[in-house]
Amino acid sequence: IPYNKKIWNREPRDMSYDWVKDKLPIPNKAGFISALFSSEKDKMPHAEFYYPNSNTTISFIESLAEGLEIIYDYEVNSITREADGCHYIINNEHEFDLVISTVPLNVLPHIIEKCPSDVLDASRKLKYNQVTTMLWESKPTSNTWTYIPSDLSIFHRYIHIGNFFEPIKNYTITESIGIRSESEMIDCGLKDPF
Repeated sequence: IPYNKKIWNREPRDMSYDWVKDKLPIPNKAGFISALFSSEKDKMPHAEFYYPNSNTTISFIESLAEGLEIIYDYEVNSITREADGCHYIINNEHEFDLVISTVPLNVLPHIIEKCPSDVLDASRKLKYNQVTTMLWESKPTSNTWTYIPSDLSIFHRYIHIGNFFEPIKNYTITESIGIRSESEMIDCGLKDPF
């Protein structure tokens, strides 16, 4: 419970298992008891994964971008869907048949031209958390991830990405819910054992 309270930034009574039902296994009593005596693994989408042998963490994204026209460092202020429903005009300058947005869902509807008012209203009501991350040179560890439920640390998770490199490197990413300053991240990081 302390970890869930920390990463969701709200009281457990205000949470629902529906938030994670397709991401994490939601056991019933029979399934819980069965798992105690079985070696069967869950069948969630992330139960098995691997990293490419490229020795970089960006190779997956680069492979998705191959052969595509991608405009980087471009501020999007408006998205208009053409009448044919198959094309999108960005900032009245560029036409695309597909737009992949990484804009937060409370912002995106406000830049879509003629977005229905009920969608705009719903987007204003969305609750969300911001996350601050920092890359560190860290001590050696055999862990892949380390979760920190304690409220004595602002971090909730360490991702020991250096263990995915060949040879292994001592790199770790820390994550903290909320907007944190660089000095706050460093002060907390220096207190932690990683």
